[in-house]
Amino acid sequence: MSVYAVTIPCFAQMLRSLTTLLIKGEERAQALGFDAQHLLDVRLAPDMHTLAAPWRRKPCVG
Repeated sequence: MSVYAVTIPCFAQMLRSLTTLLIKGEERAQALGFDAQHLLDVRLAPDMHTLAAPWRRKPCVG
């Protein structure tokens, strides 16, 4: 079994789950009447990154 066959289906499922959670969070924010962007920018602790931080940084491409 290749590394691709073992990892990619798992990563794809995690991304689908993340997409579903983000959509539900956006819908909930709209239902409660606040900006959904706040969910991406909030920190649970002062020393934590935000939820969106990994995608806002420049990728390390060599």
